[in-house]
Parts: sequence; C-alpha cells; structure tokens
Amino acid sequence: AGRPGPTSHITISHNHFYYGHGMSIGSETDGGASAIRVTDLSIEGADNGIRIKSNSSRGGLVHDVVYEDVCIKDTANPIYMDSDYSFRGEATDKLPVFTDITVRNVRIIGPGKITLDGFDASHRLGMRFDNLVLDDPKSVSISAGHGEFALGPGPVNFLPAGEDTKITGVPGKGTPNACEGKFVKLPVGFQTH
Repeated sequence: AGRPGPTSHITISHNHFYYGHGMSIGSETDGGASAIRVTDLSIEGADNGIRIKSNSSRGGLVHDVVYEDVCIKDTANPIYMDSDYSFRGEATDKLPVFTDITVRNVRIIGPGKITLDGFDASHRLGMRFDNLVLDDPKSVSISAGHGEFALGPGPVNFLPAGEDTKITGVPGKGTPNACEGKFVKLPVGFQTH
C-alpha cells in the first residue's frame, strides 16, 4: 500500500503459516489499505500472528480489515498493531491510522504478547473483538495505547488497558473458535532457514 495508490479488496484464505513474520499488512501504508479479509488461517511458531505495521514516515489509513476463523499457537506476538514500526529518519505527515479492524472467532493458544498501539490521540487504533479467546490469559501480556476497543457480542476474555484507551460493549457468551485439526505439520523434507 505504497505511494502508487490504495490497496483494496484483498482476500487471504485457507492458509497455514509456520515460522516467519505472520499475517502482516504494511509497513508502507501511505497509499491506504482497505477491504481486506483474512479467513481460515492458522499460525504456529511464528514471530507474529495478526499484524499491521507502519510509522510516521510511511503511514496512512488502514481500515475495513476483518480477521475471521483464525487459530494462533505458540506465537511470540499473537496480535501486533504497531504504529511505530522500525522507524528510521525524520517524521513526515504520513501518519498511520488503523481503524475499523475486526477480530472475530480468533483463538490464541500459548503464551505471548498482544500489542495494541495507536499512533497518538489524534490517530487512534480502532478495533472490535468478537469471540477472541485466550486459552491461558495469565500467560499473555497486553499493552495498549491510544485506542478505542469494542467488545462483543461474542466472548472476549481479556481487557485492553493502557494510556488513552476506551472500551465499549460487553463481551457475551459463546464457544471459542474450534482449532482442532487446524495446525498442520510441516511436510516431510521441508527445511526452514
């Protein structure tokens, strides 16, 4: 989503991610990114899971992004919204805004860190969590700032908290996303580097 123009109407579906940087959008978002759907995804053993990244030298509007039916296991950063990614140089007027991001029917298995950072009070992170369940909430640390987070109508078993955060909605009841059979072993003979 760099300078040539917006990146829009993309579907990423039916994938198994192993090692690596996870399902990432960015870091160039100055052209804008929208209408992105990620569905039927499993991530195991990666550095990151669901990730949007940018900074003040290459940021723009990222909105209307839906992650649905996602299982994340043994991943260092299961959810990572990073508005200050790998910043080098001087700030510009290309400020990142991540909003209208929906995380629905997502289950996180194992420890890790969830980072939910908007850029500043004027360029906030906007997310909805609907049936986002951590299997072991005590093993997942959560950092949030400059964000507006809507909870429900499905279950959510953690609360984002931090500087300049606002919570709306009430988590409901429901069954966590079914992850049985979602984690596929690497094919025989496949090597990672």
